[in-house]
Amino acid sequence: MFFELCPNNKDISSILIKAATLNDFYSTNIFKIFDVAKHIESLNHNKPSIDERLNKGDVSLVDDIKK
Repeated sequence: MFFELCPNNKDISSILIKAATLNDFYSTNIFKIFDVAKHIESLNHNKPSIDERLNKGDVSLVDDIKK
């Protein structure tokens, strides 16, 4: 799913599908999953983008998402 169906993190629908799947699979109990997806999408307004940071293995992205 993450590499073929929704390989990028540019649009809200792809982000929402992945966030909801992870939330259900790991039972993380995120109750406002749409808000989390919108927050992740908003991080694309910064440079480098989320996908660039993921490709580089930028672990600071975790802290940016959890805020």
